[in-house]
Amino acid sequence: MRTFAIGDIHGCQTALQVLDEQLNFGTDDVIVTLGDYVDRGPDTCGVIDHLLGLSKRATLVPLRGNHES
Repeated sequence: MRTFAIGDIHGCQTALQVLDEQLNFGTDDVIVTLGDYVDRGPDTCGVIDHLLGLSKRATLVPLRGNHES
């Protein structure tokens, strides 16, 4: 089992996708996202969609950041 912490995604779907591909997140992984999924970046909807998909193949622990308040 691996545990990852990812913070301040800020709508950067491409960076999230590359990270996912490089680390090959799977069913035994726990991914803690530290908020700030939206704001500033080019693809907020893509980030949310990616995280929803990720939650179906790994354990996702999404925390709320100040941009989600």
